[in-house]
Amino acid sequence: INQMFGNSSMTEDEITALIQENEKLKNELNNCAENYEAEKANMRSEYEKQLMALQEKISTGKAKEYNVYYVVVGSFKNMKYAEDYAGKIKAMGLEGIERESIKDFLYNGYE
Repeated sequence: INQMFGNSSMTEDEITALIQENEKLKNELNNCAENYEAEKANMRSEYEKQLMALQEKISTGKAKEYNVYYVVVGSFKNMKYAEDYAGKIKAMGLEGIERESIKDFLYNGYE
């Protein structure tokens, strides 16, 4: 004990109690870490299950009941590029709102 604490004013009983408390705290920390890892693994598993279920709904076209939205934003050099890209978006089966400027979106974008 003297090797760890040198010439301390603490009694041997106090040092022993301190060492025991330290061991207890180490054990609690290890238990907390194990519980955290287990909880994280459970959450990951649940997330993956829900994601797979949602992907299945999306692939079968039943995703609208889940309020799945896609936001695609673009900035284009000219209107032709924007129209071409909007055509691609519509070909994917998504609806689109085209705006010529950010002011149009901010004032009129929430239809």
